[in-house]
Amino acid sequence: MKAPYSAFAELLYELSYGSYSCPVFANRRAGKTALVMRLLELIHATNPSRPIVLFNFPEEVLDSLPRWISISSSFSDIPNGSIVSRDDSLLSDDTHAKKSMTNDAVKNSQQLAISGHKDILMFYTVQTTALFNKDAFRFGQNILFFKRYDELSRMFEREELAVYIDAIMSVFDSYIQKGYKPKELSYVISPFYSGIFTNSLPTFWSENLSKAFKNYEV
Repeated sequence: MKAPYSAFAELLYELSYGSYSCPVFANRRAGKTALVMRLLELIHATNPSRPIVLFNFPEEVLDSLPRWISISSSFSDIPNGSIVSRDDSLLSDDTHAKKSMTNDAVKNSQQLAISGHKDILMFYTVQTTALFNKDAFRFGQNILFFKRYDELSRMFEREELAVYIDAIMSVFDSYIQKGYKPKELSYVISPFYSGIFTNSLPTFWSENLSKAFKNYEV
């Protein structure tokens, strides 16, 4: 990761030892999963004793993951103090605005609500803020991550976040004009560091992980 070192080091420390809600926003195939996996790798290097769990992640890709990452389909089985990643959260009702009143949504929202009490830090990827249930922001402290949106997708983002997204995407565009590749750029909003940074792929990355949900059925 490349960013102002002291500020980003503080952010990484908080991610490694703190309890936050961390949505990762971008349109499809923008590099959200790779960013989360790279952050998990850095967190593990910083705090190797902290459990890291992928929640509701396809079991068939388990062999593609390092041994320090586990998969769970039961929130109650996740140890207190874990780092939890929920990939492609639009597949889960709690962050999907159009399903926000379903029983599953209530259950999953409860999981977000108690994650702070369980000292859990939760990453969850979201393909568009327009379908994101803003109530998810109310559960604990938030650290927001963004990958680059294409110009068409920006037109359909949630109104409350559109002004921030437009400004953030302008920063992305300025770096791309300097020769950076879109997928290596990320942006974070946090109390510790807010700004753009570059991220490499995790060392264990594979095409299998990139398309982990290819067999998901609606």
